[in-house]
Amino acid sequence: TGRNQHCNINSYEFCNGVCYRKSKSVDEKNEENQEMQLVSVIIPVYNAQKYLADTLNSVLKQSIADYEVILVNDGSQDSSLEICRFYADKDPRFKVIDKKNGGVSGARNRGMEVANGKYLLFIDADDELLPNTLEHMTQTAENEKADVVVCSVCRIAADGTRTYQSAKIPPRCMDGSSAVDYLMQGSRLEQGAWNKLFSHELVKDIRFEEGRICNEDKYYCFQALLNAKKVIYLNEDLYLYYQRETSATSSRFSMKKYEDIIYLNEIMYQQAAEMSAIHEQYGRCNLLMTYYYLLKK
Repeated sequence: TGRNQHCNINSYEFCNGVCYRKSKSVDEKNEENQEMQLVSVIIPVYNAQKYLADTLNSVLKQSIADYEVILVNDGSQDSSLEICRFYADKDPRFKVIDKKNGGVSGARNRGMEVANGKYLLFIDADDELLPNTLEHMTQTAENEKADVVVCSVCRIAADGTRTYQSAKIPPRCMDGSSAVDYLMQGSRLEQGAWNKLFSHELVKDIRFEEGRICNEDKYYCFQALLNAKKVIYLNEDLYLYYQRETSATSSRFSMKKYEDIIYLNEIMYQQAAEMSAIHEQYGRCNLLMTYYYLLKK
């Protein structure tokens, strides 16, 4: 998928060949907002003007139409908010929330407060979906009666090199307990929140830890999987993850990151230890790997 890095706000209407729906009135939008959608796509946005149009166009190109997109502008200082509003004006499925900057966790939580879908999917504002991502993941959730559906991830480096996760991990169906173990093993299950379709009912009382800048999504996934009865892993790279120097995982290490990583992984260990002896072992292994990672840093 090509990245349109020079897309002008005034030419978005036909950007990347996407044809927008005719704009609807405020009353029509409000009436539609009361209807449950199949899936709510939640996108926290902060200073993402360079890539945001490509991300939103990848959502517009989905093979199903039964979704809503909740754009949470987290105090951006560039033209991100204007881009969000442009898409909302063109398509009633796009909703914009403008809030004071408080971090990605707060933005995701705010999106969850207004989400009206049967399922939730989180996307980072500089990543993309394949055209069949929503259809394949929601169809799998419906057919298998799964609480969580996880897809493989294609990681795209700054030089364009692609790494396909699907080449490493076979597809599987598991219960939440096994999924927690895979999550804590790291390489067996992606720890980010962005390649997972969650049942809204499953996560309605779970929130991201606000004020944390590292591993907050890992802990969110941990809590969700802990309560899941059925988890499906799809061995298909349906999510395009762009590795950038500005991301939280790539940016310079700090004492704040150190404290957040220790805090959240110790909580996960304590909760895992209360489940069973085998969970305690995986939790301890995860904690040891965490300490090793921090020592290397």
